[in-house]
Amino acid sequence: MSDAWQGSVLGVKASAIIWGALGGATAAALGPGTWKHRFVTTTVGGAFAVALGPPLARIADAIEADRWGLSQAEIEPGVIYMAGVLGMMVCASVIEAARRVHDKTPSLVDHVLPKDD
Repeated sequence: MSDAWQGSVLGVKASAIIWGALGGATAAALGPGTWKHRFVTTTVGGAFAVALGPPLARIADAIEADRWGLSQAEIEPGVIYMAGVLGMMVCASVIEAARRVHDKTPSLVDHVLPKDD
């Protein structure tokens, strides 16, 4: 890859930012839910990718480098992608669970207080 793709912003490779943004935009455009839900899910997925991708790539390289014959630099993009997808799935699951709890919980405003006789 050229130096432009390998340049980094705050320690994150420019190629990871670009492809991550395109993947997040695609997921947001095609995903279920409101735009607010999509934005939060995509943002959390990006945070997972940035935070967990490089450490997971080092772990994958340490465990499976001999079997695959790939360097950490070759493994890292795929692992970062998978970490981002994992983050989006976790966030969507948490939002859905919170929505289900909210829907099952009776509203205190709807309850009529008994009248004292």
